[in-house]
Amino acid sequence: MIPSLTLMAGILAGLAMATPVERRGLQVCYAGEAQDLFCYKKPQGTPQDVRIADILYAARELRAYGTGLKQVLDASGNPVFDENGIPFEEPDYRFLNMTTTTAGDCGEWTIFSKSETVLVAAKLMTAKMNGIVWYGDIADTIDGGENATDDQKKAAIISCGTDGGSREVKGNTTLPAYAELNKQGVLKENYTAGQIVIKVVQNLDWKAANPGWENDN
Repeated sequence: MIPSLTLMAGILAGLAMATPVERRGLQVCYAGEAQDLFCYKKPQGTPQDVRIADILYAARELRAYGTGLKQVLDASGNPVFDENGIPFEEPDYRFLNMTTTTAGDCGEWTIFSKSETVLVAAKLMTAKMNGIVWYGDIADTIDGGENATDDQKKAAIISCGTDGGSREVKGNTTLPAYAELNKQGVLKENYTAGQIVIKVVQNLDWKAANPGWENDN
């Protein structure tokens, strides 16, 4: 059953509120910008000179943010407790929600900047569809996933090494994280679990504030 516009607006408003992003300012919209893995290596790109450890840290933090916990509530909105008075909890999945209204100018959003040399940005690649992806899928796009195989790492941005790079998030909508979106029909209403490119670039503000950081490696 497709939800009413009011119900869908409520669902997506909640998801948007759970998304800690900062606008990075307007960027040029490149019609041919790669959605497959693209490493910022010379001569095609500009190496970002980021630390591998910082890339991995950013991925871990985004993955942790993507799956929080919330209290289970009864039909009246009251917390449910077990026989020992401990509240029941359930996963609280969080999503990056980029719409054609808020991100249709091809602007880049900062989604993580607390990893020293690394800044993680997101960009909606279409003006026709809204994009919504789980933060866990964003993390997998960066590092290949928890306990990633060599092949998964090769397909992820981490394979670009210190140069940094970009790749489209391909949301795995069969995961439990997407269950509520599937149940409510959100992904059938002008939304796609994709069309968002994740970029691992240098954190210029941190580097400017920490001259000589290269000598600390």
